[in-house]
Amino acid sequence: MFSCYKSTTTEDEEMNGFFLRNGGAVLEQTIRLFNGKSNPLRSYSSQQFNNATNNFHDTTFIHLHGNYGLYKGVIHDDDDSGEDYIISVKKLSHRFGDVKLEEIATEVSVASQMNNHKNVLKLLGYCLDSKFPMLVYEFSVHGNLSRFLINGNNSKEPPPPRLPFESRLRTGIGIANALAYLHHGHSKTFIHREIFKEAVYLDQDYGAKLFDFQSSIPIPDGETHVDVDLIEETMGHMSPEVYRKE
Repeated sequence: MFSCYKSTTTEDEEMNGFFLRNGGAVLEQTIRLFNGKSNPLRSYSSQQFNNATNNFHDTTFIHLHGNYGLYKGVIHDDDDSGEDYIISVKKLSHRFGDVKLEEIATEVSVASQMNNHKNVLKLLGYCLDSKFPMLVYEFSVHGNLSRFLINGNNSKEPPPPRLPFESRLRTGIGIANALAYLHHGHSKTFIHREIFKEAVYLDQDYGAKLFDFQSSIPIPDGETHVDVDLIEETMGHMSPEVYRKE
């Protein structure tokens, strides 16, 4: 799944240590969840992401949720066309919330398997030589769905126009299709567990793109449900029966 990238900077020992730890976690989850089956992803260096986002400058910030911040970046493609292209970088940090390496590895494993679905925000690659893996996704022109909902636009920019009913209906159908593929498109049935307005992005045609698979969990073979010790949903987005149980 990941290439044999090694750092050549003066911080070799620390960065290579991160690379081995993070890469091992991703490989372990890929084996556990998909029997080792994986789709190819590109490996980036932390320096590439720093350059792409101007060291994660505030002006590149897109969205904050839970334990990650999402940043807009511009990266130069040396391998293919040689052109610049826009990306979204997901940076996890303890300053945003509790970070679990297993959950990040889960997102890499599940998101890479979902990449061929048109209603999923495509995972392009990752960086493993940082303290926590950083993930790079395709850039969503219109941002997430919350911008188009009542009281959902926290930006200083003027709110975007309300989506017509046809677009809202198409968004709902698109996410339902992505979830159906998550449930039935693999050898195991996966539950997303974090469906909310900030996890849905809109492309240039206002097509829905599902995002954020780090809380996803498989239902064991032969079972109809999965028991968990901790319910990992965002407060305010839980169904009433789950909230009462907690």
